[in-house]
Amino acid sequence: MDVGCHRIDLLLHLLGEITDVTAFTDAVGWKFAVDNSSNILTRFSSGAHAMAAFHWTVGIFTDEFEIIGTSGSLVAAPLGGAHITIRTSGGVREYATPRAEFTHAALLAAVEAGALNGLVGTEAIKVNQVIEAAYLSSRERRTVAIEEL
Repeated sequence: MDVGCHRIDLLLHLLGEITDVTAFTDAVGWKFAVDNSSNILTRFSSGAHAMAAFHWTVGIFTDEFEIIGTSGSLVAAPLGGAHITIRTSGGVREYATPRAEFTHAALLAAVEAGALNGLVGTEAIKVNQVIEAAYLSSRERRTVAIEEL
């Protein structure tokens, strides 16, 4: 739920509604009563699939985001880094992306500009439904349809 919620939000923004979730969530390598190793497979209403893995006990930092489609791929590694790579049959293109001064700079700028007035939390509800479905899937060892929730 810590970092994964933001990645799920990005997937929803880019790929549309998630309909089904299959997940494994476990506490690996420590004795806290919270998961630190989570793997999630999602299906979207468009038929697209996405895999997401979140691990806090891996000895290295990695934050890779990749979309592979029928015509190419988009890679941001690390996500929130300084560039995005797009690969197609026509070649490879690199795009520089501005880095925020600190993590929440864009959110604070939006608040200051009044851009978040009237925000109702609809997207946050969708993200939390996916997270709830992931935990239910892991507990019951089955695929969970979002419409069940």
